Amino acid sequence: MPTSYAGRSATDSPLAIVGELRQRRPDLRIRWGVADHGQWTPPGVEPVLLRSAEWYDVLARAVVVVTNTDMEPWWRRRSSQVVVQTFHGYPSKAMGRQQWEGLELAPSQVVAQRRRGVDTWDLILTPSPEMTRVYRDQYDYHGAVHERGYPRDDVLIGPQAAALRAAARRQLGVADDQALVLYAPTWRDNQAVRARAAGSADLLDLARAARRLGPGFVLALRGHRFHQTSLPPPHPDAAPVLDVTEHPEINDLILACDAAVLDYSSLRFDLALVRRPMVFLVPDLAEYAATTRGFLYPFEESAPGPLVTDNGRSAWWPRSSTCPV
Repeated sequence: MPTSYAGRSATDSPLAIVGELRQRRPDLRIRWGVADHGQWTPPGVEPVLLRSAEWYDVLARAVVVVTNTDMEPWWRRRSSQVVVQTFHGYPSKAMGRQQWEGLELAPSQVVAQRRRGVDTWDLILTPSPEMTRVYRDQYDYHGAVHERGYPRDDVLIGPQAAALRAAARRQLGVADDQALVLYAPTWRDNQAVRARAAGSADLLDLARAARRLGPGFVLALRGHRFHQTSLPPPHPDAAPVLDVTEHPEINDLILACDAAVLDYSSLRFDLALVRRPMVFLVPDLAEYAATTRGFLYPFEESAPGPLVTDNGRSAWWPRSSTCPV
Protein backbone atom coordinates (compact mmCIF):
# COMPACT_ATOMS: atom_id res chain seq x y z
CA MET A 1 0.00 0.00 0.00
CA PRO A 2 1.71 3.24 -1.12
CA THR A 3 0.88 6.81 -0.18
CA SER A 4 2.59 10.18 -0.52
CA TYR A 5 2.29 13.51 1.28
CA ALA A 6 -0.51 12.29 3.58
CA GLY A 7 -2.73 11.35 0.64
CA ARG A 8 -2.65 14.71 -1.14
CA SER A 9 -1.42 13.38 -4.48
CA ALA A 10 -0.04 10.23 -6.05
CA THR A 11 3.49 11.37 -6.78
CA ASP A 12 7.15 11.28 -5.77
CA SER A 13 9.15 8.08 -5.35
CA PRO A 14 6.13 5.96 -4.28
CA LEU A 15 4.60 6.68 -7.71
CA ALA A 16 7.82 5.74 -9.50
CA ILE A 17 8.01 2.50 -7.51
CA VAL A 18 4.40 1.64 -8.34
CA GLY A 19 5.08 2.28 -12.04
CA GLU A 20 7.92 -0.21 -11.97
CA LEU A 21 5.85 -2.74 -10.04
CA ARG A 22 3.05 -2.52 -12.59
CA GLN A 23 5.58 -3.49 -15.25
CA ARG A 24 7.24 -6.31 -13.32
CA ARG A 25 4.35 -7.66 -11.26
CA PRO A 26 1.00 -6.88 -12.89
CA ASP A 27 -0.55 -9.58 -10.69
CA LEU A 28 -0.09 -7.53 -7.51
CA ARG A 29 -3.05 -5.72 -6.01
CA ILE A 30 -2.02 -2.17 -5.14
CA ARG A 31 -4.12 0.18 -2.99
CA TRP A 32 -3.19 3.87 -2.75
CA GLY A 33 -4.21 6.02 0.22
CA VAL A 34 -5.88 9.29 -0.84
CA ALA A 35 -7.05 12.24 1.26
CA ASP A 36 -10.22 12.68 -0.82
CA HIS A 37 -11.91 11.26 -3.89
CA GLY A 38 -10.64 14.10 -6.07
CA GLN A 39 -7.05 12.80 -5.92
CA TRP A 40 -5.60 11.09 -8.98
CA THR A 41 -4.20 7.56 -8.75
CA PRO A 42 -2.23 5.74 -11.46
CA PRO A 43 -3.94 3.27 -13.79
CA GLY A 44 -4.40 -0.18 -12.32
CA VAL A 45 -4.16 1.11 -8.75
CA GLU A 46 -7.18 1.19 -6.44
CA PRO A 47 -7.66 4.33 -4.33
CA VAL A 48 -8.72 3.98 -0.71
CA LEU A 49 -9.90 6.98 1.32
CA LEU A 50 -7.72 7.82 4.30
CA ARG A 51 -9.43 7.34 7.67
CA SER A 52 -12.26 5.33 6.17
CA ALA A 53 -13.07 1.90 7.62
CA GLU A 54 -11.66 0.37 4.44
CA TRP A 55 -8.39 2.26 4.85
CA TYR A 56 -7.88 1.03 8.40
CA ASP A 57 -8.48 -2.51 7.18
CA VAL A 58 -6.12 -2.17 4.21
CA LEU A 59 -3.40 -0.57 6.35
CA ALA A 60 -3.64 -3.41 8.83
CA ARG A 61 -3.51 -6.13 6.16
CA ALA A 62 -1.01 -4.67 3.68
CA VAL A 63 2.10 -6.76 3.14
CA VAL A 64 4.22 -3.76 2.10
CA VAL A 65 3.63 -0.12 3.04
CA VAL A 66 5.46 2.52 0.95
CA THR A 67 5.50 6.11 2.20
CA ASN A 68 7.47 9.33 1.78
CA THR A 69 6.42 10.83 5.15
CA ASP A 70 6.04 9.59 8.71
CA MET A 71 3.26 7.23 9.67
CA GLU A 72 0.35 8.25 11.91
CA PRO A 73 1.29 8.44 15.63
CA TRP A 74 -1.16 5.70 16.61
CA TRP A 75 -0.08 3.19 13.95
CA ARG A 76 1.71 0.00 14.94
CA ARG A 77 3.30 -2.23 12.32
CA ARG A 78 2.54 -5.94 12.20
CA SER A 79 5.61 -8.10 12.60
CA SER A 80 5.14 -9.49 9.08
CA GLN A 81 4.75 -6.09 7.40
CA VAL A 82 7.50 -4.26 5.54
CA VAL A 83 7.63 -0.46 5.62
CA VAL A 84 9.61 1.26 2.85
CA GLN A 85 10.51 4.89 3.59
CA THR A 86 11.39 6.76 0.38
CA PHE A 87 11.71 10.28 1.89
CA HIS A 88 10.84 13.22 -0.40
CA GLY A 89 13.97 15.06 -1.36
CA TYR A 90 17.73 15.07 -1.02
CA PRO A 91 18.39 16.13 2.58
CA SER A 92 20.26 19.29 3.49
CA LYS A 93 18.29 20.70 6.43
CA ALA A 94 18.80 19.45 9.96
CA MET A 95 16.96 16.22 10.65
CA GLY A 96 16.65 13.55 13.28
CA ARG A 97 18.89 14.04 16.32
CA GLN A 98 20.22 17.42 15.14
CA GLN A 99 16.71 18.78 14.57
CA TRP A 100 15.31 17.37 17.81
CA GLU A 101 18.17 18.90 19.80
CA GLY A 102 17.64 22.24 18.05
CA LEU A 103 13.96 22.14 19.00
CA GLU A 104 14.93 21.19 22.57
CA LEU A 105 12.47 18.30 22.55
CA ALA A 106 11.96 16.44 25.80
CA PRO A 107 13.01 12.77 25.84
CA SER A 108 9.35 11.70 25.71
CA GLN A 109 8.85 13.84 22.60
CA VAL A 110 11.86 12.25 20.92
CA VAL A 111 10.40 8.83 21.69
CA ALA A 112 7.13 9.93 20.07
CA GLN A 113 8.98 11.24 17.01
CA ARG A 114 10.86 7.97 16.64
CA ARG A 115 7.72 5.89 17.12
CA ARG A 116 6.04 7.35 14.05
CA GLY A 117 9.26 7.54 12.05
CA VAL A 118 12.49 5.59 12.27
CA ASP A 119 11.02 2.85 14.48
CA THR A 120 8.64 1.90 11.65
CA TRP A 121 11.26 1.66 8.88
CA ASP A 122 12.33 -1.68 7.46
CA LEU A 123 13.98 -0.29 4.33
CA ILE A 124 15.01 3.25 3.42
CA LEU A 125 16.00 4.73 0.06
CA THR A 126 19.08 6.95 -0.07
CA PRO A 127 20.75 8.64 -3.05
CA SER A 128 24.39 8.20 -2.03
CA PRO A 129 26.74 6.60 0.52
CA GLU A 130 27.12 9.98 2.24
CA MET A 131 23.37 10.27 2.77
CA THR A 132 23.23 6.71 4.06
CA ARG A 133 25.78 7.73 6.68
CA VAL A 134 23.72 10.81 7.58
CA TYR A 135 20.51 8.84 8.03
CA ARG A 136 22.21 6.19 10.13
CA ASP A 137 23.89 8.82 12.29
CA GLN A 138 20.99 11.25 12.72
CA TYR A 139 18.31 8.62 13.30
CA ASP A 140 20.43 5.87 14.84
CA TYR A 141 19.05 3.66 12.07
CA HIS A 142 20.51 0.18 11.67
CA GLY A 143 18.12 -1.35 9.13
CA ALA A 144 18.37 -2.13 5.42
CA VAL A 145 19.22 0.57 2.84
CA HIS A 146 18.61 0.74 -0.91
CA GLU A 147 21.33 3.09 -2.09
CA ARG A 148 20.41 3.71 -5.73
CA GLY A 149 19.25 7.30 -5.97
CA TYR A 150 15.65 8.50 -5.75
CA PRO A 151 13.16 6.76 -8.07
CA ARG A 152 11.25 10.02 -8.56
CA ASP A 153 14.24 11.58 -10.35
CA ASP A 154 14.59 8.95 -13.07
CA VAL A 155 12.04 10.67 -15.30
CA LEU A 156 13.98 13.94 -15.18
CA ILE A 157 16.85 12.48 -17.18
CA GLY A 158 14.98 9.74 -19.02
CA PRO A 159 14.17 9.55 -22.75
CA GLN A 160 10.72 11.13 -22.24
CA ALA A 161 11.99 14.27 -20.50
CA ALA A 162 11.69 16.54 -23.56
CA ALA A 163 8.16 15.38 -24.34
CA LEU A 164 7.12 15.75 -20.70
CA ARG A 165 8.54 19.29 -20.63
CA ALA A 166 6.58 20.27 -23.74
CA ALA A 167 3.36 18.77 -22.37
CA ALA A 168 3.76 20.49 -19.01
CA ARG A 169 4.37 23.88 -20.61
CA ARG A 170 1.27 23.48 -22.78
CA GLN A 171 -0.79 22.57 -19.73
CA LEU A 172 0.49 25.65 -17.87
CA GLY A 173 -0.17 27.91 -20.85
CA VAL A 174 3.48 28.89 -21.39
CA ALA A 175 4.20 29.95 -24.96
CA ASP A 176 7.28 28.78 -26.85
CA ASP A 177 8.76 32.28 -26.72
CA GLN A 178 8.22 32.70 -22.98
CA ALA A 179 10.62 31.70 -20.21
CA LEU A 180 9.11 30.08 -17.13
CA VAL A 181 10.58 31.12 -13.77
CA LEU A 182 9.68 28.87 -10.86
CA TYR A 183 9.53 30.41 -7.39
CA ALA A 184 9.48 27.66 -4.78
CA PRO A 185 10.00 28.81 -1.18
CA THR A 186 10.07 26.21 1.55
CA TRP A 187 8.34 26.47 4.92
CA ARG A 188 9.86 27.79 8.13
CA ASP A 189 9.52 25.65 11.24
CA ASN A 190 9.13 28.77 13.37
CA GLN A 191 6.06 29.83 11.36
CA ALA A 192 4.13 26.61 11.92
CA VAL A 193 0.57 27.19 13.11
CA ARG A 194 -0.23 23.52 13.59
CA ALA A 195 0.92 20.13 12.29
CA ARG A 196 1.37 20.32 8.50
CA ALA A 197 0.47 24.01 8.27
CA ALA A 198 2.62 27.15 8.29
CA GLY A 199 2.60 30.73 7.16
CA SER A 200 4.22 31.57 3.84
CA ALA A 201 7.60 33.26 3.97
CA ASP A 202 6.50 35.91 1.38
CA LEU A 203 10.09 36.95 0.72
CA LEU A 204 9.70 37.60 -3.01
CA ASP A 205 7.64 40.63 -4.07
CA LEU A 206 5.69 38.81 -6.78
CA ALA A 207 4.13 41.94 -8.25
CA ARG A 208 7.48 43.69 -8.55
CA ALA A 209 9.18 40.60 -9.96
CA ALA A 210 6.41 40.16 -12.54
CA ARG A 211 6.67 43.79 -13.68
CA ARG A 212 10.44 43.57 -13.96
CA LEU A 213 10.33 40.31 -15.88
CA GLY A 214 7.68 41.49 -18.34
CA PRO A 215 5.38 39.49 -20.65
CA GLY A 216 8.25 37.51 -22.12
CA PHE A 217 8.26 35.52 -18.88
CA VAL A 218 5.80 33.52 -16.81
CA LEU A 219 6.30 33.46 -13.03
CA ALA A 220 5.04 30.32 -11.28
CA LEU A 221 4.62 30.23 -7.49
CA ARG A 222 5.04 26.80 -5.93
CA GLY A 223 4.23 27.23 -2.26
CA HIS A 224 5.13 24.48 0.17
CA ARG A 225 2.30 22.03 0.82
CA PHE A 226 1.99 23.57 4.31
CA HIS A 227 1.41 27.05 2.85
CA GLN A 228 -1.57 29.16 1.94
CA THR A 229 -0.66 31.32 -1.06
CA SER A 230 -1.91 34.53 -2.70
CA LEU A 231 -1.15 36.17 -6.06
CA PRO A 232 -0.89 39.82 -7.14
CA PRO A 233 -3.52 41.17 -9.57
CA PRO A 234 -2.62 40.75 -13.27
CA HIS A 235 -0.97 43.62 -15.15
CA PRO A 236 -0.70 43.91 -18.96
CA ASP A 237 2.98 44.86 -18.88
CA ALA A 238 3.97 42.22 -16.33
CA ALA A 239 4.71 38.55 -16.51
CA PRO A 240 1.67 36.36 -15.86
CA VAL A 241 1.82 34.86 -12.35
CA LEU A 242 0.56 31.32 -11.82
CA ASP A 243 -0.16 29.56 -8.53
CA VAL A 244 1.10 26.01 -9.07
CA THR A 245 1.10 25.05 -5.39
CA GLU A 246 -1.56 22.42 -5.96
CA HIS A 247 -0.10 21.11 -9.22
CA PRO A 248 0.03 17.37 -8.53
CA GLU A 249 3.43 16.58 -10.06
CA ILE A 250 6.55 18.54 -9.11
CA ASN A 251 8.57 16.88 -11.89
CA ASP A 252 6.33 18.64 -14.43
CA LEU A 253 7.38 21.99 -12.98
CA ILE A 254 11.05 21.04 -12.76
CA LEU A 255 11.08 20.08 -16.43
CA ALA A 256 8.89 22.97 -17.58
CA CYS A 257 10.83 25.79 -15.94
CA ASP A 258 13.79 27.66 -17.42
CA ALA A 259 15.11 29.08 -14.14
CA ALA A 260 14.18 29.01 -10.46
CA VAL A 261 14.17 31.23 -7.38
CA LEU A 262 14.61 29.08 -4.27
CA ASP A 263 15.65 29.33 -0.67
CA TYR A 264 16.29 26.18 1.40
CA SER A 265 14.21 23.70 -0.59
CA SER A 266 15.75 20.38 -1.61
CA LEU A 267 14.45 21.12 -5.12
CA ARG A 268 17.87 22.52 -5.88
CA PHE A 269 19.19 18.97 -6.19
CA ASP A 270 16.45 17.96 -8.64
CA LEU A 271 16.84 21.16 -10.67
CA ALA A 272 20.59 20.56 -10.86
CA LEU A 273 19.90 17.28 -12.66
CA VAL A 274 18.18 19.18 -15.47
CA ARG A 275 20.76 21.99 -15.31
CA ARG A 276 18.40 24.86 -14.59
CA PRO A 277 19.96 28.12 -13.33
CA MET A 278 18.99 28.99 -9.77
CA VAL A 279 18.98 32.11 -7.59
CA PHE A 280 18.64 31.78 -3.81
CA LEU A 281 16.60 34.44 -1.99
CA VAL A 282 17.79 33.96 1.59
CA PRO A 283 17.57 37.16 3.66
CA ASP A 284 16.99 35.05 6.77
CA LEU A 285 19.92 32.69 6.20
CA ALA A 286 21.72 33.49 9.47
CA GLU A 287 18.52 33.11 11.50
CA TYR A 288 17.49 29.96 9.65
CA ALA A 289 20.87 28.33 10.19
CA ALA A 290 21.16 29.35 13.84
CA THR A 291 17.65 28.99 15.26
CA THR A 292 14.93 28.12 12.72
CA ARG A 293 16.13 24.77 11.41
CA GLY A 294 19.82 24.56 10.60
CA PHE A 295 21.67 22.48 8.04
CA LEU A 296 23.51 19.20 7.80
CA TYR A 297 26.33 20.99 5.95
CA PRO A 298 27.05 24.67 5.17
CA PHE A 299 24.40 26.14 2.89
CA GLU A 300 26.69 28.76 1.37
CA GLU A 301 29.10 26.10 0.12
CA SER A 302 26.45 23.88 -1.45
CA ALA A 303 23.89 26.23 -3.05
CA PRO A 304 24.48 26.05 -6.85
CA GLY A 305 23.77 29.72 -7.59
CA PRO A 306 24.02 33.28 -6.25
CA LEU A 307 22.69 34.09 -2.78
CA VAL A 308 20.73 37.35 -2.55
CA THR A 309 19.08 39.04 0.39
CA ASP A 310 16.43 41.36 -1.09
CA ASN A 311 14.18 41.99 -4.08
CA GLY A 312 16.18 44.95 -5.38
CA ARG A 313 19.32 43.36 -6.72
CA SER A 314 19.64 44.48 -10.36
CA ALA A 315 21.67 41.36 -11.11
CA TRP A 316 18.63 39.17 -10.53
CA TRP A 317 16.81 39.33 -13.86
CA PRO A 318 17.75 41.49 -16.83
CA ARG A 319 15.08 43.58 -18.55
CA SER A 320 14.94 41.34 -21.61
CA SER A 321 13.20 38.21 -22.79
CA THR A 322 16.40 36.21 -22.39
CA CYS A 323 16.22 33.71 -19.55
CA PRO A 324 18.76 34.66 -16.85
CA VAL A 325 21.67 32.29 -16.50
